[in-house]
Amino acid sequence: MAERSSLGQMYSAWLATVSEMLTPRRSMARKWRTLLHHTREGLHIHVRDGRTTKLVGTLTPGASDEQAAILKVTLNKHTKRHPKSAVLRLGAGDVLEKTLQIPDTARDVIGPILENQIERMVPWAHEETRHGYRVIGENAHAPGNIDVEIVATRSEIVDALLKRARAIGVEPAVADYAESIDAETSIELLSFLPDPTRRTAYLVNAGVAIFLGACLIVGGAGTYALWQRKAEQTELQASIAQAKDRAAALANLASENDSLREQRDQLIRKKQDEPAIMFLLEGLSRALPDTAYATGIEFIGHEVKVAGKSANATALITELEASDQFEDVRFAAPTTRETHEDLETFAIVGRAQGNARIEDAP
Repeated sequence: MAERSSLGQMYSAWLATVSEMLTPRRSMARKWRTLLHHTREGLHIHVRDGRTTKLVGTLTPGASDEQAAILKVTLNKHTKRHPKSAVLRLGAGDVLEKTLQIPDTARDVIGPILENQIERMVPWAHEETRHGYRVIGENAHAPGNIDVEIVATRSEIVDALLKRARAIGVEPAVADYAESIDAETSIELLSFLPDPTRRTAYLVNAGVAIFLGACLIVGGAGTYALWQRKAEQTELQASIAQAKDRAAALANLASENDSLREQRDQLIRKKQDEPAIMFLLEGLSRALPDTAYATGIEFIGHEVKVAGKSANATALITELEASDQFEDVRFAAPTTRETHEDLETFAIVGRAQGNARIEDAP
């Protein structure tokens, strides 16, 4: 039963991955008929009729329920909305934006790569993050690499804007980000429509079932033919099996010997590469700005975990990454701030470089 459950989980994961790859990503940038664009001034409501775009009104941050009701009536007079054509567009102040460079050969696995980068990019918990991306194109200065724009925001921002959209009678199909309302492309952050990958998964699953059925028929015919010759081949197969067992035993001994040798070499290399704690402390002291201080430091091999307080915890990632003593720096937990306290409490983890020295520090 455990093996069946494990196989079922593996198949479900494979089916989800294939369905995601086969389902085309469609941008709503050119298809919207009602656009709710959020800026510092409020939620601007735009409607589109053919090639003409018109600003119907703005729901300001402090708007009352009565003002929202009036805007809802005005919006109904200007457009006949379709549930799949309304877009909630976040502004630059609602998101974190970054351009990454990845190998062109990894184009088909961009999703998993960006999932790993998101943890370094945002200072809040992963489950609170909503993100999307678009491939910009080949990097002009690094042949063989492509530029990917990634945008992330917090779920509470999207939820708050969605609540305001519903207050004026608009049910957005997606939440996205673009620099302007007339941008030709946008980055989808969240879809409120049924997942299109489910239909793709159904079709893929049906195709797999048909393929397996055909394999069973062909396999059955082949098994019958093999059964007829089994009596003639029994003695020969037994001899071959014995020879394979002896060969496998020798191969296992050789593999175990190689494994032990590799473990010995790894221990030697680990001992040689182990970073000196005094170098790490010196590098950490130089990297931390005057507005930050550490309350706890923990060393586990090459991993260094630093806890403390800072006026700008997010900027510490860049400061430590620039140090010669640390690499792969990231948040170990979401930053917090106590009531009536100006400093943020942070927990950062990074990998110490074994060959770093004090004299190499800037």
